[in-house]
Amino acid sequence: MQARDRVGVLVRRFGLGGGAREVDRYASMGYEKALDALLGFGPVPSQDFPMIRCAYKMEPEEDAEPGFYRFIGHHIHHLLTSPDPVREKLALFYLDHFAVTANDVEHGLAWYHHLEMLRMVAGMKFPQVLELMILSPALVLQLNAEQNRRGNPNENLGRELLELYSVGIGTYSEEEVRDAARALTGLIITDDTWGSGTTYKERLGRMIKEQRPLIGVGFVPVFHDDGEKNVVGLKGKFGWQELARHLANHPLTAKHMCGKLWDFFVGGTPPSRDLDHLVSTYTKTGGDVRAVLRAMTTLDSFWAPGRARVLSPIEWTISIGRAFGQDEDARQTLNPGGPTDGIQEPWWQVVGAIHYHCVQQGMELYRPPSVAGWDWGRAG
Repeated sequence: MQARDRVGVLVRRFGLGGGAREVDRYASMGYEKALDALLGFGPVPSQDFPMIRCAYKMEPEEDAEPGFYRFIGHHIHHLLTSPDPVREKLALFYLDHFAVTANDVEHGLAWYHHLEMLRMVAGMKFPQVLELMILSPALVLQLNAEQNRRGNPNENLGRELLELYSVGIGTYSEEEVRDAARALTGLIITDDTWGSGTTYKERLGRMIKEQRPLIGVGFVPVFHDDGEKNVVGLKGKFGWQELARHLANHPLTAKHMCGKLWDFFVGGTPPSRDLDHLVSTYTKTGGDVRAVLRAMTTLDSFWAPGRARVLSPIEWTISIGRAFGQDEDARQTLNPGGPTDGIQEPWWQVVGAIHYHCVQQGMELYRPPSVAGWDWGRAG
């Protein structure tokens, strides 16, 4: 396989497509530098246009509207235009991994912070990711974890933490689910939204001025069960942070995560020997997801002829948009402005068209079929 062809595989698998133009951009660097450029993204740039702008209207007499359905525009804009496509694709992976549905969570500012967190954690090692995402207000609301109290544990978050987010289904007992739930007792939702003003403009204005969220997750020690617990090898009087670190570094989590990453970026199930190599990389690097992606490129199965992953509707539509210049349309129609300035209709038409075509293909971005997220690959 020629160097440009190899770069093309990287762009399509690790990135968001973009056609010949995107492949040429990376191919001009050479294969190794292209791989470094794709995986070497830094923190979310401070100059990114703020998501909260999407809540504001162009008409000054209209109140702001911080609904999740408006923040979809910001998400699609970055999928279309980001010069760091691997960050956005990893954020998409985590959107599925820590799935929340707008059918259950309608609080727009909970969604706002959930989406901000997904992009923020994209380049972190998985132990950091898991510890931070447990504190997503949207995730806590989705799983009723704010109702989890000493003496009356709610098992939803404990169960999904084990089954979906870490060690995987079939690797724990029901008693361990209960003990995981007990470790998570004491988390609460703190919501200052309604007390921060009489209009959304006033509420969001306070959030922007004070540079703090209006909704978050807190911890009340008297609600926490500090008794002895036992969860997949961790024994003692531990809380949610110790549990998250233990689970994220567990060998079963390494296997579960490496298999999910392969399925998302490459497709299907890797050969057992190759999965062992990825698990070894995850373990040696302390859960470095980018190191796992790099390790994939050293495997013959990654480059095997005929290995093709069926793209999800959002990936397919974004790849076409980036290839045919809709990224430039999005950049050019985004009128300059600060956090409280509305965005003109032409920009909404660009991002709205992407969302419309995804919905027509059966995928609404913030309505996964269940808390297990979407099933990648061919439609059933």
